[in-house]
Amino acid sequence: MKGTNELVLYLDFDGVLHHENCLWHPKRGAYLCAPGRYSLFQHSELLERLLEPYPHVKIVLSTSWVRRYGMANTAKRLPPSLQARVIGATFHSRHMNDDEFTGLARGQQVYEDVLRRRPRKWLAQRRYGYCALTR
Repeated sequence: MKGTNELVLYLDFDGVLHHENCLWHPKRGAYLCAPGRYSLFQHSELLERLLEPYPHVKIVLSTSWVRRYGMANTAKRLPPSLQARVIGATFHSRHMNDDEFTGLARGQQVYEDVLRRRPRKWLAQRRYGYCALTR
């Protein structure tokens, strides 16, 4: 599995790369219900700059966007330098029951991926802070 014995950042979108109040509409797609100073993926460039000195850090998507758009289409919403780091997602439609997966807290979804993927070190970026584990 990609990411085994590597450095991995588990990345959520809502509340991390943009305002947490992100909604979805069948015609509009994803949009923010937030004051006008906010925009989708407004913090992507900041994440690019933060990761620039660490070229070996890979990204695993831990966002509900993957369930709606699929992993590849979700990754395409990121800038090219971040897209190139994406190696997977915590949700895999072919191997997981959607209802069981969504019933888990996001932290548990990440932790179960850590157990499967077995990264050397990992960091989960969430709207309320960070959690990390080193083996």
